[in-house]
Amino acid sequence: MRHIANRLAALAVLAFGLCPAAVHAQQYPTQDVHFICAFPAGSGADVIVRYFAEKMRPLLNRTVIVENKPGAIGRIAANEVKAAAPDGTTLMVMPIGPMAVVPHVYKDLTYDPIKDFTPVALGATFQFAIAAGPESGAKTWKDFVAWVKANPGKASYATSGAGSSGLRIGSRSTSIRHCGIDTS
Repeated sequence: MRHIANRLAALAVLAFGLCPAAVHAQQYPTQDVHFICAFPAGSGADVIVRYFAEKMRPLLNRTVIVENKPGAIGRIAANEVKAAAPDGTTLMVMPIGPMAVVPHVYKDLTYDPIKDFTPVALGATFQFAIAAGPESGAKTWKDFVAWVKANPGKASYATSGAGSSGLRIGSRSTSIRHCGIDTS
């Protein structure tokens, strides 16, 4: 995790360093920097953002505040950032879902991912995982599939919410549906 956080800090410094000379002349930033995190306090993303904020404070000579705005698959955080002044001092940290998936799921979206936001940097990547409880006895995917088939209706599937990347991937996974788990 430290490697990821150091990479994020380097990306931020690089992004600020590539600003036009006029911005440098204004001593950017002239006010506190706010990170809006679409995850709750204590989550993996929150820990990384707070580490990142600590590294940026001395570089920017400014207070860097982390505000957690979890819920609604990132829409709460996105709306918060959309409402902020477009001065570059409010940054959003969230997965790709609210920008790439949610617009195709919700018709009444209050933001436009293309018009209302400017991507700055890719901060981290992650893998999806499938986990089974100890009562399944599964040590491998093959073991898990055998347990599900031997215990119809006992397996369940959970994600962070409707429109999330996990839901989209899981509901389309032929491996999950094939073994008998209802993903609807």
